[in-house]
Amino acid sequence: MLSASGASAQWTPEPGHGYVKIWAKWLLGFGYVDGEGDWNNYQNYNELFLATYGDVGIVDGLAFYWHTDIVRGFTLRDPIADELRGHVTGGDPMVGLRWRFLLRDRLAMALMGSVRAPLIQRTGEQQVVYERNAGDDGVFDPIGGLRIGAGTWDLTTALKVGYAFDTWFLGGSVGYQARLKGFDDRILWSVEVGLTLNEKWGCTLRANGAHSMEPIRADADDPPRSQSPSGIGNGVSWMGFAVELDYELISRWYLGLTIEGGLGFLRRQTGGPVTSLSLSTSY
Repeated sequence: MLSASGASAQWTPEPGHGYVKIWAKWLLGFGYVDGEGDWNNYQNYNELFLATYGDVGIVDGLAFYWHTDIVRGFTLRDPIADELRGHVTGGDPMVGLRWRFLLRDRLAMALMGSVRAPLIQRTGEQQVVYERNAGDDGVFDPIGGLRIGAGTWDLTTALKVGYAFDTWFLGGSVGYQARLKGFDDRILWSVEVGLTLNEKWGCTLRANGAHSMEPIRADADDPPRSQSPSGIGNGVSWMGFAVELDYELISRWYLGLTIEGGLGFLRRQTGGPVTSLSLSTSY
């Protein structure tokens, strides 16, 4: 979550110091990819989120961090009623601890553990329909329902490794996310390269992914895998990339622009570009 200009390989600030970021994210939905990887056309869909992240050092090598969407906005056109419907909600907060157990010269390694609480339980706001088989009779096939809350607890552990050079850094992580209430668990990963371009500009290139794992022994009470353009639900997988530019406005204050897209293996989620504008600071 750190910009190239402000990042180091430590990831754990000194006690009482930390990092805070707030950003607005816009997703323009192009279509829905179902569980079999088939692309389905549907009417206009957008997401506009306002989110925040932060961390603070507790003791040397140990930091507390959080992430939450402050507000989530969804718009989806209903082709039957020929109207654009909007839905607004809060987000599910996540809190965690990061322990840097190794710091040798410019190499750092850390263990992370976090929990995300399911405060938002609204899981079926609007039926999603698509046009693939719509004929002159105006019949539209259903995809599923627009979910705006996962409705389950997420427990995540991860190992993070990084190395800082003079003007750039390498980082990567791999983690396991246990999802309660019968949801599929997921493998999470990321790889990133950060560059300091000059005294004011920095750039980060990132690839990451989340891959759902079907349970070895299914339970009759397990929830079905979701079919929703929001990708908030059970059985969602994706691989993506991000290009982030940041500019230091004044000392330790950064303005950022991030462009994200898909690399493949998109399942049970909409496709489309994501653009974010951010403001962050270290203290």
